Amino acid sequence: MDFVSFVESADSDGVFRGFERPANPPQYQEIPVAMLRVAVARRLDLPLFAELLHDLEADDHGEAILYNSQVDMEMYRANVRKPPMFEEWCPEGKEEFLRVIDELAAVSAVDLRMSGRYIWNDALDPGTLEPLTAYRSVRTAPRSEDLRVVVRATNNPVW
Repeated sequence: MDFVSFVESADSDGVFRGFERPANPPQYQEIPVAMLRVAVARRLDLPLFAELLHDLEADDHGEAILYNSQVDMEMYRANVRKPPMFEEWCPEGKEEFLRVIDELAAVSAVDLRMSGRYIWNDALDPGTLEPLTAYRSVRTAPRSEDLRVVVRATNNPVW
């Protein structure tokens, strides 16, 4: 900082009180589901995006969903590399997703969930919110609650 910058940064009373700090956007922000749907539709050439568009259109995700605008890329990559916590969840497209995010310096991230059916992980361009890559985890086995209902039904014969 030179003297001219110092003088120009002073308040109207001539006192320098420091530089204005740029406002940081909140870490979690909303993206309208309709906007995400349109962006995904423009990228149907990417792996799994036709399935993502189908799930966005077929299921009710509300008006807007949250995205993380300040992703710690090292932690994000490490978390994606972890095996699923439960073996009934099968990841699809995870290798391609990792290949793409390994080449990126920054992303915004969306987790799109439909309880008991799927979880989509979407990486978005942080400047434009255009989708860059996605993978999903699909439940491959029935939930334990579903199994109990089946067991109860079969253990109660009708005479």
